[in-house]
Amino acid sequence: MPTVKYFNCIATADGPSYVCLICTNARPTKDYRRHSRRYNHQLNIARREEADLIRRHEDVNHDNLDVQPDIPYAPDDRQGLAPTAPAFNDGAIATEGPMLSPGVDRSSRSREDNPNSCPQTDIPVEDELDFPDELHDDEGGLFEHDDREPGQPAVPDVAAAAETTAQADWFPFRNKMDLIGSLMMGHTHSMMSRKMYSKIRGILRLCDLRVPEWGTVRDSRARIRDITRSTVNTSTSVFDTPCFSLSAKALISQDLGNPLVSRHLEFYPDHTEGQNVSRFSQSLKWLQHMAPENRAQMCDINDKHFYIFEPVQLLTKEVVVPIFIYMYRWRLHAKCIEIGADHVTELGEQTRITIPSSVAFDDPCLIAYDVQEFDLTYSEIRFGDGRLLTDACKGYIYDSDGLVDREIALPNPWRTAADGKVLRNVPVTLYCDDTSGNTSKQFNKHVSFYFTLSGLPPHVSNQEFNCHFLSTSNIGSALEIADQVVDEFNEMGTKGYGAFDASIGQPVWVMSTVLCFLADSPMHAEITNTPNPGQSLNPCRVCTLSCEKKSLKTSRDYVQRFLCMDELGEELPNALRSWAGTREETERLFSVAMSVNMTQFKKQSLCSGIKDAINTRLLTDAKTSDRVKDTVERLESTQSHRLYNAFLRLHGFDGVLDTPVEVLHVVLLGIVKYLARDFVKPLSETVKLELIARLRSFNCDALNIDSLKPNYLIRHILSIVGRDFKVVLQCAPFVFFDYMTEEKRKIWSALCRLTPLIFQTTIVDMADYQIQLKLHIDIFLYHLISSTAQWVNKPKIHMLRHLPEGILRFGPASLCSTEKFESYNGVLRKASVHSNKLAPGRDIAITFNSYACIKFWLSGGYLLDESTGLLTRASIQVRQAFEENISLQESLGYSATNTYQPAPDEYPSCHAGHYRCESTSNPPDSLVDLAGDAPVRQRAGLLLGRNEDVRVGFFVVVRGVNGSCMIGEVDSIWEVDWGFATTYHLDIVGFDVDGYDEHYDMTRIARTAYIHLVNATDVEGAINVQHNCQLGRCALDQTGSTFRERILTNEKSDELRHSDKDHFVINGASLHNPALHQRMSLPGPLPISHANWRDAITLGLEIWGHPDDPGLDSDESDDGTEPMEVDVDLDPVDEM
Repeated sequence: MPTVKYFNCIATADGPSYVCLICTNARPTKDYRRHSRRYNHQLNIARREEADLIRRHEDVNHDNLDVQPDIPYAPDDRQGLAPTAPAFNDGAIATEGPMLSPGVDRSSRSREDNPNSCPQTDIPVEDELDFPDELHDDEGGLFEHDDREPGQPAVPDVAAAAETTAQADWFPFRNKMDLIGSLMMGHTHSMMSRKMYSKIRGILRLCDLRVPEWGTVRDSRARIRDITRSTVNTSTSVFDTPCFSLSAKALISQDLGNPLVSRHLEFYPDHTEGQNVSRFSQSLKWLQHMAPENRAQMCDINDKHFYIFEPVQLLTKEVVVPIFIYMYRWRLHAKCIEIGADHVTELGEQTRITIPSSVAFDDPCLIAYDVQEFDLTYSEIRFGDGRLLTDACKGYIYDSDGLVDREIALPNPWRTAADGKVLRNVPVTLYCDDTSGNTSKQFNKHVSFYFTLSGLPPHVSNQEFNCHFLSTSNIGSALEIADQVVDEFNEMGTKGYGAFDASIGQPVWVMSTVLCFLADSPMHAEITNTPNPGQSLNPCRVCTLSCEKKSLKTSRDYVQRFLCMDELGEELPNALRSWAGTREETERLFSVAMSVNMTQFKKQSLCSGIKDAINTRLLTDAKTSDRVKDTVERLESTQSHRLYNAFLRLHGFDGVLDTPVEVLHVVLLGIVKYLARDFVKPLSETVKLELIARLRSFNCDALNIDSLKPNYLIRHILSIVGRDFKVVLQCAPFVFFDYMTEEKRKIWSALCRLTPLIFQTTIVDMADYQIQLKLHIDIFLYHLISSTAQWVNKPKIHMLRHLPEGILRFGPASLCSTEKFESYNGVLRKASVHSNKLAPGRDIAITFNSYACIKFWLSGGYLLDESTGLLTRASIQVRQAFEENISLQESLGYSATNTYQPAPDEYPSCHAGHYRCESTSNPPDSLVDLAGDAPVRQRAGLLLGRNEDVRVGFFVVVRGVNGSCMIGEVDSIWEVDWGFATTYHLDIVGFDVDGYDEHYDMTRIARTAYIHLVNATDVEGAINVQHNCQLGRCALDQTGSTFRERILTNEKSDELRHSDKDHFVINGASLHNPALHQRMSLPGPLPISHANWRDAITLGLEIWGHPDDPGLDSDESDDGTEPMEVDVDLDPVDEM
């Protein structure tokens, strides 16, 4: 009898019969060929062959002794895993790939058998999408790149069956190898070149792994973008520059549908009363200063939607009108106007309800209510006579300022737009920067837009996973690119858009506006229609600081206005610019250019400090190009708004108030860079070597400095980056001060007290913080101007005066720092390097679009089809590939460890690196008495928090029984294992405050004889202290060890030899836990008196060589430069 694969042949009287071995419930058949052609049989063959192939791969890997098998994660390692999204309470479970018939929930099969299963959702669930057979011409066909050898015949039926199964198991990818190929190609920093991909693919084929070709993976990515319905928007600027942009609407919708993101999003502002401010959601702009149409509009209480500016009846029967909705002490509240008899007027058949207009958040007429007290919506409220409020009011209520009444339509327009859905308020933080598109970081400049969701806490939004690329171009300006970006945000802020919110398992309606715009100084100037501040007559984009000509910058009046002082030395802030005034002045200047001439346009633009880059270029080019002239005339008659900066029409944005001072460029790459260069550049080689030796001896305990790099910091002071300047700031008093004049030491001392305040990530008390910040800014500017008034040529120094305003409006300055976006520039550079450079704007947009889509599917996002209401989700295999692979998470920019806050009982703790096999000393007697028979082990270090590491020799602050604190040096660390719990104890040597050190301008501490054992839970944190080398007259000596290629050599290097171990100084310049350092230090200097300010300005002008100089008679233009007349290094620096 013939042998047939997958069949068992049975001899019968009628001849051989065949029974299929791989099909369930198979019956004997005479015609095995007919059975072989059946779809189910081919499908089972494909499954069997795939299983055999996987098994062969596993055998090959495990037979290779050089390759270790996978080691399962230990329980301690689970903290690094991305958590699986929980099922929605209402049962809205998305399907996992195209396996079930449309509209059928995968979990519905077991509901009848399991009465405890989730109730069926009202939202139909999609399991299969209509995949396109072909893609756009510029992306190639899906089947163009085949892995078959030349001449190898295709097996369409079996291949189709296998592909259907694999696609269901690995949706949205075609199969496992499709997923592997896409992950190999890489994203963000892990992007791979085509050549490297082909090499690795060839190596894997030696292991019988057939990874798809490069072109096939690109086609697969295009198909996934099509499934996600994520496209690249295209537009043409007024200068005929093609611009490409991702849809912010689509990216935010993906974040809402992503359970790893949406669970962390805050949709309401948080009213903290100025306490413990650390997030954008706690900002005053979101809470108080948003226009009524942009603020949080509604709340959902017991499936009822209550909107602001709609009457609401409380459980107590009072009627109120909510004006603000916000979080307060973890509960949702609303500030409302209570409707009394004085608010109601009867006008014939109409009842008129009038409320005051433009009511501020802290207005006493507003009463705060917990929204749980809301009972009836406006459409359910009835008057005493039975009339519905909506009928009695004729569909309107009114607000009035006493002169003009304005109609407020019922219902709220956003209720109509939401159409019964929950309305989400999702503001964003927008950023723009220019960066190089190649690895040399030179030339090929790309201008790019990014954004993050303002509702995410900083530890989440700072991850690359939550930073979104919008657009880039190496041929268009920022304002050209911004045109389509602004148009989309206007639509999102006025009409809204649909999305699926994974945090509540419901379709929602979303409104998004720009909370703030971050950039460096030149970019801020461009988008706010102000001149580049470097050498401008109007150097400030926030206030009206200006002078008629450059020679007047040497006048006393200009110096006073630069410092926001009057002639008596009292604070006198300059008048702020007006965004509405900027808009009007821009339009007026265009009229001047069209009706008068360009000379007047330029002259008046220079005088007013308004410079629209789009407008100016159009008018300039129109003089020499008839085509541009026709364009201007056409736009003036049809689309006049495109003649101007697009940000002038951005809904909900104020270019004066919503462009906060950016401390990375203003402070670190501005002020600190100026002063560091001024000090280090003229030093001799001998002194520089001594500075390097002192840096090498610097104690980095409790500063979280990964690498000090002494030689690099000193020799390359002109080219170091922001994080390096942070190191310089914390080291400066103990490294630089001995080589400085008294004048420079005072400036640096003031700067080192100021910067810890600026870089605080949490503001404990905003009111007190504002007082301290303004005081230290005042002291720093006082000492700076006393050295020379020539510093007024640096606009970044003036921006310190506006820093407190931005912090008060948005929160800690670190929230508005662009460091996370600057690091994201490296990702864009990588994408540019791996493009073919023919259409970089489009290619880079497609690359980031693919990254966003794959990130969305891998992390378990829910995709909603708005037309059908169906949901789709990646298969469980795809999600598990992401959830259980930390390396894959990190390659996509996600860190589960940093995303989730530690549990209260997680710290203090130790890890393996802190364990000591043999104790170096005996346990203290007090610990032996405490532990009894419990095992005691010595530890080398201890974790007090995620970023708080304590080791032997560190200085810590310990809480006392009466609320007092003590400073101590850790002598040893011990672990006691009680069986049911583990405790940690520190043996510390006490230190007392020993006065104020005038040289370092910091607090001294001295060793005592007090030794005490403390529980680690009583330790508030570690502080950085430095030996008081000035008091001990410590000198450099060649006793330091030298390592070369990580090997200890016999060569000795200079290091500080400390004369004692008893006298130290608290490092008040520490940027790590600055609040604790400040609390343990003695009070700082007193405010500067008015008389001292007058004397400082006079002295600064004299040193500059312009004593009370009213300014020379000069007609220097705005592009002129001011001659440097004193020996201070103030060369013009790139204002970045």
